[in-house]
Amino acid sequence: MMPTAHVNGIDIFYKDTGQGAPLVLVGGFASDHLTWRPVTKYLETHYRVIAFDNRGAGRSTVPNEEFVIEDMAKDTVALCHHLGIERAFFAGHSMGGMILQAIMYLYPSMVQAAVISQSGVRLNTVYAYFQRARLQLMRNESPLIELIKMELAWCFSQDFLSQGDTFEGLAEFWCLNPYPFSISGFERQLSALEKVSTHQWLSSIAIPTLVLTGDEDIILPSRCSQPIIDRLVDVTHHSFLRCGHLAHVEQPEAFCRVLTEFLVTHQ
Repeated sequence: MMPTAHVNGIDIFYKDTGQGAPLVLVGGFASDHLTWRPVTKYLETHYRVIAFDNRGAGRSTVPNEEFVIEDMAKDTVALCHHLGIERAFFAGHSMGGMILQAIMYLYPSMVQAAVISQSGVRLNTVYAYFQRARLQLMRNESPLIELIKMELAWCFSQDFLSQGDTFEGLAEFWCLNPYPFSISGFERQLSALEKVSTHQWLSSIAIPTLVLTGDEDIILPSRCSQPIIDRLVDVTHHSFLRCGHLAHVEQPEAFCRVLTEFLVTHQ
């Protein structure tokens, strides 16, 4: 039976693996739970790891109506309650980091400590224009493999992209995903992302937080995380060197080490 939770009028697909303190992984835009695959095997040896598909993605419901980041935060918290989790560690990547900021503001008692990875307080304008163009290419039925390669080229450092076999392998892996993004799911998530502004929440949040950046991230460059670093009350910052937008894919060992070293101090 497919592991789904019916919450907030929709179905959320999830994976619940490992044992220990719960660690909820919140994915980014146009991704599903598989984006965490490079790190889940390690993390589940230390934590009870919850990875899931946000609404609009993977095997979760694609709503007919538009939604906002706060709705996705409510889905995440409702999934936790469905699984009997009242308090957890959370890690959110990119848009998932924005969802996590909403959780920290709306449900602070849920969050023992937070890891906001390569995120920001709003969508980077340049990337928004790119994704609107990508949406039109999807409507025009452009080849999936080329759309995936176009996206991946934004995601990684120069060193990583120079490893041709690795890049091609990732593109083929995502092309073979049996639950690819639908046009409507992509458009709904993009619309939600374009509306995000978390500035007003941050100064009231006192949850211990680790902010991660990549020095070659062009989707949400390090400067996009600076307002988070400046405004949160209890914050630590780590920058991955020679790293693009997906540290947990490009440098999974370093990502896991930095994350676990932070979380162990907040057990």
